[in-house]
Amino acid sequence: MAHKTETLSARSDRAPNRGVFIVSLDLELAWGASDLWGQRTARMPEPLSEVLLQTRDVVIDALLELFQQYRIPATWAIVGHLFLDHCEPVNGLRHPDMPRPTHSWFKDDWYTRDPASTIQTDPIWYGRDIVKKIMIAEPRQEVGCHSFSHVIFGDEGCSEDVAEAEVRKCVALAQELGIELRSFVFPRSQEGHHSILSKYGFLCYRTRRPGWFNALGGRAHKLARLLNDLLALSPSCAVVEKQPSGLWSISTSAYYRSASGVGRIVPVQSRVRQGIKGIHRAIETSGVFHLCLHPWSLAVETERLLGGLQRILEYAVRESQEGRLNLLSMGQLAERMETSWSHPFEHVPGHRVEARKAEGVIG
Repeated sequence: MAHKTETLSARSDRAPNRGVFIVSLDLELAWGASDLWGQRTARMPEPLSEVLLQTRDVVIDALLELFQQYRIPATWAIVGHLFLDHCEPVNGLRHPDMPRPTHSWFKDDWYTRDPASTIQTDPIWYGRDIVKKIMIAEPRQEVGCHSFSHVIFGDEGCSEDVAEAEVRKCVALAQELGIELRSFVFPRSQEGHHSILSKYGFLCYRTRRPGWFNALGGRAHKLARLLNDLLALSPSCAVVEKQPSGLWSISTSAYYRSASGVGRIVPVQSRVRQGIKGIHRAIETSGVFHLCLHPWSLAVETERLLGGLQRILEYAVRESQEGRLNLLSMGQLAERMETSWSHPFEHVPGHRVEARKAEGVIG
């Protein structure tokens, strides 16, 4: 018999009569692309290094300040290596306790780009100080998991042994700091080895919800996604489902796009309008608007992009103060699903809700 997933429903007697707003962030620094630039050169490109230093030195603190100001309990999915402040080779081998993936696009040893040094020497490869900042931030932020070294779980080059070692290492490092990991974000959104997450006590993971543009491929997909963002089309609510693994999957609704590459032609106003439309739809349907971003995405045009994000958060907190919106982390939503909300929300496909005007933000 096929397993029937448990899905959110706005009609549940135990469901809140309001929407939910979630912010999740993928915090990777150098680990997010080391397998990509490493194909071409052993040295990190200077522009990327500058972006990552700006992320570390400016963007992360600014985000924590915004979340404190607007009382946002965000989920920070952090690459496990950033829990370290140093590492060193053993008999010439970096991280000998970690089995290596065999991704087809990366022929070197997986840890060959790891400088095996210290946070003072190579700050974009380590982040223990950042983790501690997030731990003491107010309101309480959720520290989630993004694998130990950004291995691609959904690729055939990631074996079960590799995936388990990645998760086990992260759980151990988190426990050293008194952190219980409950939420997981798959690197590059490529899912795999879900049962391992259940084994190590996770409650939920983020998944990608297909947008209308995802039905396209290649160049058409990129152009369609760009058009979607330029026009600030209303995002869908997240789909939240109990999976056969026992985990809750929480899909994305929208990404806060960077100002790099083609993102330069997308006005900040479009990002703001799209975010507010997503929140409004969540309220109208008692659904979930799940906004995702990479901190490095704000490292170019930092002031403008932070200003746009601030306007989205302002709108969210106003709706929260009016009793129409819950501000939750991924783990908080999954925990409530397990303990008190039997079927809180369900997005009705095809149901379009146009965002109302809010102080001139939406035209």
